[in-house]
Amino acid sequence: MDVITSNSNQYVKLVKSLSDKKSRDELGLFMLEGERLIKDLPNDYGVEFLLVSEDKADEYDYLLNGRTYFVCSEKTIRYAADTVSPSGIIAVVKKPKTEFKLPNKNAILLDRVSDPGNIGTIIRTAAAVGFDVYLYKTADVFSPKVVRASMSALFKTDIYEIDFEQVKQLLTKTESYALDMDGDNLFGLKFGGNVTLACGNEAHGLSDEILKLVNGKISIPMKNCMESLNVAVATSVAMYYTIYKQ
Repeated sequence: MDVITSNSNQYVKLVKSLSDKKSRDELGLFMLEGERLIKDLPNDYGVEFLLVSEDKADEYDYLLNGRTYFVCSEKTIRYAADTVSPSGIIAVVKKPKTEFKLPNKNAILLDRVSDPGNIGTIIRTAAAVGFDVYLYKTADVFSPKVVRASMSALFKTDIYEIDFEQVKQLLTKTESYALDMDGDNLFGLKFGGNVTLACGNEAHGLSDEILKLVNGKISIPMKNCMESLNVAVATSVAMYYTIYKQ
């Protein structure tokens, strides 16, 4: 097989474009970098093709078997990759299509959360405790940074991007609580059934439109005059406490 050495190659350019949300949305594709993520990809996610570094082709042969792939020079892989130190293999994958539905389990709503690391951490925790994830005006979960931060959890929980009308349904038709510094002490509550927890933007918290819809507000008590926790930490604590107290 010929080795791709040009950054102008159509497949290399396509991979490079997937660092941009507009391209991901238009093409319905996203990229995975690294052996672990590609190995953990479920069969119902369609792989369009892979790029593999010439010096890694033998090592990753088991991931390439039965799939369309192209061998690239190390320099070309570095150009196409989103990471500083590429692992030598990239997959182009179809974005899954999900239709909005109300949860039949616990759920988390992210309202305008923007940091990819926070989003990835929250998704990992949600997968670990069995929460569905709903996103409202939140950063794209298929960005390379969120995909990496989620550590395969992206494939293991149901995730929905929703509009405000769907937000209203979610928060008014489920037992919903806002994570808010002015809320009741989380550790004094006991939940009777499935709940939806809403958490907000790192700098500004939850929007007023969300706060008006929830059934109540809850907060995590803190000592030493600390006013707030990182949104991923606070959300993870709340999710674990919720399942413990149900």
